[in-house]
Amino acid sequence: MNLSKKKISRLISIIGILFIAYKVIDFTYYYTFNGNDDIHFLKIEESKNHNYEEIFQLDELKNKYVYATLNNRADWKDFREDINSMKMLQKKYNKQNLIFLYTADDINGFFNEYEWKKLIKKYDLKGYHINLPQGYEWNLQYSRKTDSGTVTSFPKYMIISNKGKIIKKSVTRPRNAERLIFELDSIMN
Repeated sequence: MNLSKKKISRLISIIGILFIAYKVIDFTYYYTFNGNDDIHFLKIEESKNHNYEEIFQLDELKNKYVYATLNNRADWKDFREDINSMKMLQKKYNKQNLIFLYTADDINGFFNEYEWKKLIKKYDLKGYHINLPQGYEWNLQYSRKTDSGTVTSFPKYMIISNKGKIIKKSVTRPRNAERLIFELDSIMN
């Protein structure tokens, strides 16, 4: 079949237009996604200096235990490895007084709101999500002893009491489900 240059050019133009239309629809869908019955987005004022204790006092989190996942742009690759385990934990604790909180920072930099919401929707990350304002101060570092000395660490997972207080600053990752279930059960019971 011999296609003329004009027909090939027209075909390429149509494909280009369809691709652009797809990208616009995709962007609009995820960017305007504001949650559903299982996925909730919480907002905090950008102008106010927050600390985690204030976040844990939000009305939506009150009187519940919270398994908090603290992510920044560098953590998303590791976090993806924990997603299946998170889903198993959510099923196990579905009827109990435990909710899941996911925080993300640097949304306005490397990781924009569109990409953030796309990941949440793609992986069906049930729970509460907070997009932390740029420049948010974590103030959660702690020191731990290792064979080579003392290391300053930053927690990735925490357990918050039903009173909004940090119970445990560094909790087992979801991929070590047995140990994490033991930790959660011993704290909640």
